[in-house]
Amino acid sequence: MNETFDKLKLRAVREADVSHIDFDNLSHTDIQILGDAAVEKKLVELIVRECIKICDKVYEQNDNVKIQAGATFCREDIKEHFGVE
Repeated sequence: MNETFDKLKLRAVREADVSHIDFDNLSHTDIQILGDAAVEKKLVELIVRECIKICDKVYEQNDNVKIQAGATFCREDIKEHFGVE
């Protein structure tokens, strides 16, 4: 994978929501599994948002109405497909 993906992985580790993990009453293995799942969820979210940014960039960099329409449809389809606001 490229540098962008590596940066997204590191960002996912930093931003993963682990507030639901009971660090005091779970085993190390359970904490690790829940933490890994939280990081994975965040990574998927970041990748989807990155794809949406690419659609936005295509829209902004083109004056062609058909290309802009395609970029708009692509962005909205991605958001709907993955349930992103």
